[in-house]
Amino acid sequence: MKKVLTILFSAFLLVPAFNYAQDGAEQYQGGHTLNFNGNVIEIGGFTTFYYQMRPKYTGDTKSSSNNVFTVDDARLSLRGWIQGKLMFHFEYNFAALGAWLGVDPTTSKPGAAPTTSPKDQPLTECHFTYRTPYLDIKVGYMKVPYGLLNLEDKIGSAFLERTKFGNGDYDPRRDAGVMLEKSFWHKHIDLSAGVYSGMGENIIFGVQDPSGRFSYAGRAEFSNVPLKWVEWDMNNRSQPAFRLGLNAKENDKTQFSGNGSLTWDANGENVRTIDGEKFSYGGDATAMWHGFSAIFEWTQSEMTPHNDGNGLEALLAQESAVSHKQVNHLYDGAWYLEGAYYSGLLRSGVAVRYDEYNLEQNITIQGAPNHQLRSCVFAYVFNIPKTFLQFKFDYAYRIPLAHGAGPSAHWSEDEMRVGFQYQF
Repeated sequence: MKKVLTILFSAFLLVPAFNYAQDGAEQYQGGHTLNFNGNVIEIGGFTTFYYQMRPKYTGDTKSSSNNVFTVDDARLSLRGWIQGKLMFHFEYNFAALGAWLGVDPTTSKPGAAPTTSPKDQPLTECHFTYRTPYLDIKVGYMKVPYGLLNLEDKIGSAFLERTKFGNGDYDPRRDAGVMLEKSFWHKHIDLSAGVYSGMGENIIFGVQDPSGRFSYAGRAEFSNVPLKWVEWDMNNRSQPAFRLGLNAKENDKTQFSGNGSLTWDANGENVRTIDGEKFSYGGDATAMWHGFSAIFEWTQSEMTPHNDGNGLEALLAQESAVSHKQVNHLYDGAWYLEGAYYSGLLRSGVAVRYDEYNLEQNITIQGAPNHQLRSCVFAYVFNIPKTFLQFKFDYAYRIPLAHGAGPSAHWSEDEMRVGFQYQF
């Protein structure tokens, strides 16, 4: 309870930050608007299509080819305002529908097993917001206010691929609940706090927690300019701009979601939720000037497993034996650093990013080094009136998870993506 009060207190009294889009669609610059007697409906969305080349490495157990064409996003977004006070937002990703239903076109049957990855479910936004003179009240299925990378949409990013701790593998990105948001100082300061089911995207599958305990999350942001930004400064503003953010989240459940250990496996599933308490905290800083931008973000988790039966208690026992004292917590964390430049004259940009995942901070499991990922991207924005079409070349170089353990110990391999993003 003390941590819950700390989150809520921090969200409303700590150093806040500017009104970055809690609602991912706020970053959209397009859309088709219909007006009915003061009621507004906006229809929009975006799609992501790319070719991925991922050479198979020695010891790779995957049977299928890694060189594929794929549609990663086919999102339809409906947003509306009713009498200027009630706003609704519905977004659906049709590209994820087949995987979510477990459809297998190579068989005569309608499908095999549905996807085991909760983040693949196609519903991405389903909520409404009631705006009052004092604060905004959002109810429904939404992004949890934790982390800058978690809140941004892919269309506003320089890269075709998210970092692992920002794509739903490290922590659930979305959940059902109620969120309160308040802006101050002409939207230089933004505070948000919410109460959620704690089951993340699993809530759409109807997965409930018998304990009935909620999850609590809060975020505070501050900026020297009252603007909603994209990841890189496509407006080439001459005024230097910066943004700071702090966030915290507490979740105490009896349900487990993840691979059962603190080791990042080939499926990318870490301990999203555990049978026990998971307390996470982190922060981020962003700076922009004349087309240049830089982002730093970090997150840390403290986990206290109960009788989960998924291997975490065994790790605690090992830790206690090595330390010769009682150990009750496990720790993991991650951070990334990104720099980008966009030229309005050339309508193109470049960006580089470094990710590191320190998922093994306890003594007994420090044998493997941190997982590291280096990425670079080139993007070109086509000059087509009333549309937003980007070409992107994205290359990622992955460091093996366990050095000296042989080729089969690689977490993953290098990959290259060449594709387009179209916003309508």
